[in-house]
Amino acid sequence: VNIPRSVAGSGNTFESGSYYAPRGAYCVNLAGGGNKLSGTMGLTYYSGNPDYIGILLGSPNNQIDVVDLGCRNGAVQFSTGDSQNLVKVTGNRSGTGYVGTPASDDDVVLIIGGTAASKFIQRAV
Repeated sequence: VNIPRSVAGSGNTFESGSYYAPRGAYCVNLAGGGNKLSGTMGLTYYSGNPDYIGILLGSPNNQIDVVDLGCRNGAVQFSTGDSQNLVKVTGNRSGTGYVGTPASDDDVVLIIGGTAASKFIQRAV
């Protein structure tokens, strides 16, 4: 289990992780670019702090492929400085689907069911 993780470096691979935030506002902070992240986040078996964001995305050239099972404040928070990312998030839960606006050169597929009911697809231009 990987609890709040902040990635400042580049070239890291985190595969098949279980990311959640028993304390804090996010599961993973991708502050460094060129990383690969896959697994699940927002696991429903921990209910002590369900109000957090899954991934803070503030860097370029990352590959993300996760299933969101409970990040009520958004699966991904897009911010200035992120670009050329490949983001794929699926899930079924309540809350906000995502926060912010992806860069025009991000490739994004977000499909969240449940009461969050968000579907957003953007191909890089």
